[in-house]
Amino acid sequence: MEVVASSKGHRHARPRHEEEETVGEHCVIDGLEEATHDQMLEARREELEQEGEIL
Repeated sequence: MEVVASSKGHRHARPRHEEEETVGEHCVIDGLEEATHDQMLEARREELEQEGEIL
């Protein structure tokens, strides 16, 4: 096949390794981890408040 200036070409998908994350996936995972951590902190605050130990 000859490539000339007017050729549009073809785009091939880049092979992807299973452990590789996209930027979007990384952001989602980080957000989920942060939300989980925030929920744990809030649960602990409520627990301390119920025990009358909150500062």
